[in-house]
Amino acid sequence: MANLPLDLGFRVLNQSLVIVLGSDGNLWYTPGPFTGGESVPIRQRGQIDSNVIAYQELNGDVFVLESDRNLWYTPGPFTPNDVIPNPNRGQVDGNVIAFQAVAKDIVFVLGSDHNLWYTKGPFNPGDGVPHSRTLVDGNVLGFQGATRDYVFVVGSDRNLWYTPGSFDTQRPVPIQQRALVDGSLRIATSLNSSLAPTSLSPTSTVSTTSILSTADHGSVDKLALGLGLGFGIVLLVAAGLAFTLLRKRRGTNAAPTPIPPILDPGTGVASYRTG
Repeated sequence: MANLPLDLGFRVLNQSLVIVLGSDGNLWYTPGPFTGGESVPIRQRGQIDSNVIAYQELNGDVFVLESDRNLWYTPGPFTPNDVIPNPNRGQVDGNVIAFQAVAKDIVFVLGSDHNLWYTKGPFNPGDGVPHSRTLVDGNVLGFQGATRDYVFVVGSDRNLWYTPGSFDTQRPVPIQQRALVDGSLRIATSLNSSLAPTSLSPTSTVSTTSILSTADHGSVDKLALGLGLGFGIVLLVAAGLAFTLLRKRRGTNAAPTPIPPILDPGTGVASYRTG
């Protein structure tokens, strides 16, 4: 499924189960049935976490990235009146800008230093971080993996690499077995991504640019101001050109300027030039 330009803040698991992220950063597990005339919020919903900027549901459990850049594994079930934060959750890592869980105990994690890690659980309450992990690659802009056996990586040089596992043991980076898929990739940044948190399907990842722009809401305002100033300058230049052309056109149609007489110093007779 193609990514929508605006993340609407929910993920449908089936017709009777939706995960909803509110504008206040609270994440809810919302079961149905959904019937006409029922008041909201639905009484049977259970809170998963708060201060959420991104999340991924995986087989009834939820990985949550909070605004402090800490990534948590939160096991279900989620019922009304659950204690928040969930006492059963375990930290996966810190200083996270992107992640993708391919199993409840295997997560690809992109740190703020742009190192991509293959991170192994289990992720239990009270466990310290970092967990057992191996470095997949460095200077990473983005990535996507579908299983624990391989990952596609976009480097800061905008080259796309296919990087195979196994990642259970550390190998020299860059991994010798990787293969170049393509180069000069276009890295798109949606303005809407800075206004809406992101949810993940099991086969997608939070883009680096989306997460970074979430931390800097003012970038959208700065961009709008810059565009406005640029457009204003263009209008001023166009108005100046139009005014100059109008003056030239009026000068062409105006009456000739009178030629002053030439006075002969000897005779004092005034004469006019011709031609």
